[in-house]
Amino acid sequence: MNKSTSGFTIVEIAVVVVIISILATLVTVGFNRTQADTRDTLRSSRTTVIANALEKYYDENGDYPSCSSLTQSGSVVANSVLAGIDPATLLTPKSAAAATNSISCADLTTTTGPDTYAYIGDGTASCSTGTACTRWTLKYIDEGSNQIKTISSQHK
Repeated sequence: MNKSTSGFTIVEIAVVVVIISILATLVTVGFNRTQADTRDTLRSSRTTVIANALEKYYDENGDYPSCSSLTQSGSVVANSVLAGIDPATLLTPKSAAAATNSISCADLTTTTGPDTYAYIGDGTASCSTGTACTRWTLKYIDEGSNQIKTISSQHK
């Protein structure tokens, strides 16, 4: 008498589960990398837009806005300081839902995280809390490489 058995052995099932787990991990890692790259591209383009708006501000006023004026709420900055800029441009891609402006006056370190744009002025009191800066540096952290990227003012 021949006994016919059908079905899979436990070893075959275990091999399939391991293969599916490996494939799922690879897809997840690839997807997360793609999302980080997209956020990095968005950060780069937003800081370029902010830099262009700062240069336009300089052309109209002869100096750059102070740090205190750039860290106000996004709607105030968009309406009064960098007129015409989309308030969403002032936000990092991973900023909190309640945030309206991701610009900070504090310098960045690689441990700061990618959720802040740093507006570093010329170091004078007028630039920090007053009305104007003679130059600026705008910084953000690239999420993929964890490097600080910098854009500097064109004048002075």
